[in-house]
Amino acid sequence: CKGLLSHGVHTLSDIAVLLARKKVWYRGISGIGETIGLRIADQVISLLSGDSAVSDSTRILDPDISASLCVLSAPCTLSNSSASSALSALPTATATAVVSANAVRFDWRSRVAIDADFTLIENWISARANTAPTIKSYRRELRRFAYFVRCRGHSLATTTVGDCRDYLTFLRCIPGAWLGAPANENSIFWRPFSGQLSVSSQRLAVTVVGCCFKYLAAANLVAFDPWLLVNKHVADVCDSGTGVSSSSNSSSRFVKLQAAFPLVVWQAVAKELALRAPSLASARVLFAFVFLSCTGLRSCEFLSAKFDDLRIAPLTNLPDLSNGLLAIDNASCFNESNSRLFLHVAGKNGKIRDVVLTKAAVSALSEYVASRGLAKDVFCLLRFDHLLSLPLYPSLLDVYSFVSYNSFVKDFKRAVGEAVLVCPVLSYLEKVHYRTATPHWLRATSITVADAANVPLPVIARMHGHSNVATTAIYVRPSLSDDADLVDIG
Repeated sequence: CKGLLSHGVHTLSDIAVLLARKKVWYRGISGIGETIGLRIADQVISLLSGDSAVSDSTRILDPDISASLCVLSAPCTLSNSSASSALSALPTATATAVVSANAVRFDWRSRVAIDADFTLIENWISARANTAPTIKSYRRELRRFAYFVRCRGHSLATTTVGDCRDYLTFLRCIPGAWLGAPANENSIFWRPFSGQLSVSSQRLAVTVVGCCFKYLAAANLVAFDPWLLVNKHVADVCDSGTGVSSSSNSSSRFVKLQAAFPLVVWQAVAKELALRAPSLASARVLFAFVFLSCTGLRSCEFLSAKFDDLRIAPLTNLPDLSNGLLAIDNASCFNESNSRLFLHVAGKNGKIRDVVLTKAAVSALSEYVASRGLAKDVFCLLRFDHLLSLPLYPSLLDVYSFVSYNSFVKDFKRAVGEAVLVCPVLSYLEKVHYRTATPHWLRATSITVADAANVPLPVIARMHGHSNVATTAIYVRPSLSDDADLVDIG
């Protein structure tokens, strides 16, 4: 094909490199569209999926990804000429990290031999994770580590302390052979990583793997926990070879803002959301923004809540009431002035708690109920049994359908991002920061606002479903700006 030749593609390995680098590999190549491109990809996969090794003299398009061709051949070491030249072409810090990790190469055929490791992984996940996002994150990190030790000739049951130490070094600078565009895990062009990991992602990976081994050792599924003998601290540096701090990057010269909305910013964003064109979609996003900020619910807790989960607690002596938290037939005698609403929530690990709905949360819920035409307010809605099964945050197409987590986050980020961009009180850098807000920011906002109101920390932890006060304390750390203000006052 002249298009391939003019694009510099002369061998099957050249096409393999393009397939590994991007999903739509044929983009920009004349004469090749989607149909022909997919057909060529299938043929290349069938030809290169055998045991035949790729020649060391195979021409490579990009030195930084030369190691990616090793997945099509038998496992090799750094002693051959192609691997040595590839290592010499890498930056110094990258080459140092590769050598210190014993030059681990990813072999896609090793996946067929780690079914036993996957069984151990699923045992821990089934015991500790109960939400889909958590399960997905845990499985991804543990399978990465399983591939790592398998390529070193070990398994999870035979992991050594050296494997754990080298994995820390490996995470700081992942070799190019382990990186690739998103693909199906059954494809030979699948890679465990889509890019280099940030410091926080490295810490998450180490924490997940360490907790898994602690469980496996306690359950006698492995002989011992090698991570007990390893310093799992991940330094705040971008490159272990050069020792350059992440804060020295030109894009990180400014003080990092907290992943929460200060009260002034929150009010400005809420005002912009309220000024949007009236519709069910805009009313739904405004309700979620206010309700989550007032209650501090997790997204999964909020999306699974129904009106039937609401509980009423009278504040004054009313006739014909014998219970505390209850829902009664004649709910017309209840209103915001003589009663208080609670939301019955099943949190992480099935822990049940009753979340207090503040006046702002009840007002937002009542306004949203009225905008949907269900009732005048939430207290009137509780009188109708057929409406109690409705979700608090329903689908726009069917009021009886729940919204998925991914759909909720997508709608939230788009609406809040648009509102942040038009906020007059925010500077350019603040707009860049707050437009990346996720629903979890509202949980952090709820905790910081409660702490600013001098609510005791144990009460905040209990209302937000934290079993440990230390977890809540993570959210209430004062910012550098607050510390600077206190120093100036002093």
